Amino acid sequence: MGLHWEPVAERLYRDKPGLILVHIPKTGGSSVASAIRRHYRLSDLNIRAGQSSRAAEALTGMSGSDRGFDAAVQSLRASLAFYAAERGVKFITGHLWYEPAMKNLEGRGYHCVSVIREPVARWYSAYFYRRFKSAGHGKIDLDIEAFLDSEQGRSLGSSYVRYLGGTQAGNDYCSHRAVTVAIERMRGLAVIGCLEDLKGFQNAMSQRFGLRLEIPHKRKSPVLNNPEHLELMNKAKGSNELRKRIEEICAPNMVIYEHVRSRGLGTG
Repeated sequence: MGLHWEPVAERLYRDKPGLILVHIPKTGGSSVASAIRRHYRLSDLNIRAGQSSRAAEALTGMSGSDRGFDAAVQSLRASLAFYAAERGVKFITGHLWYEPAMKNLEGRGYHCVSVIREPVARWYSAYFYRRFKSAGHGKIDLDIEAFLDSEQGRSLGSSYVRYLGGTQAGNDYCSHRAVTVAIERMRGLAVIGCLEDLKGFQNAMSQRFGLRLEIPHKRKSPVLNNPEHLELMNKAKGSNELRKRIEEICAPNMVIYEHVRSRGLGTG
């Protein structure tokens, strides 16, 4: 959004709520963001994952494999979100963790929303999307068994704890305590929905903010364009042994997912 648009955008969106979409990868966030963006065409910021990660590398001298790098990336993204809010940008999205400090934006008229997805399906989706994408941020070069044994593969199973609960002491995102903290913190979200019930999310956004969302299907998996890759994915999904291992890894995410499904957090 250029400076010359700001006075126009301020007038156009004066009565619209400020929204921050906590976009958890491979939960339909790109599609949801696209639907929301249609209501804020002159006043939105997408904090891009690849660019913000590279900026954090340049700023800190760290790389993705360094301990503490995730925290550095999230600090940068949070700073960009707060800066955009200070500028009056009405819709902000990105792979942002819902840090407790995000509550400070409520006084400025901002509300945080998010969408999650059945954790095992999300794990498969994230792996095969990143495995067979052509290049770029987050690409994986490991086969599925090796990825399951990697730190990255295991961390996919606790993503909801980080994204919805924010930074926790000791980088603990898998324990019962960490999951409990995340559930308590995410009560601050204005709306949280599930990809399997997008109608419920749309209804909640309409009731809470008066926004009618038409959600398209974005970011289709590159696997679908390659019969060999599709066969590999179907074989992996048909393996009971692999699924059992993925279910074990995704246990922290599953607790949060079931909690949202049963309580309807923010969708009542």
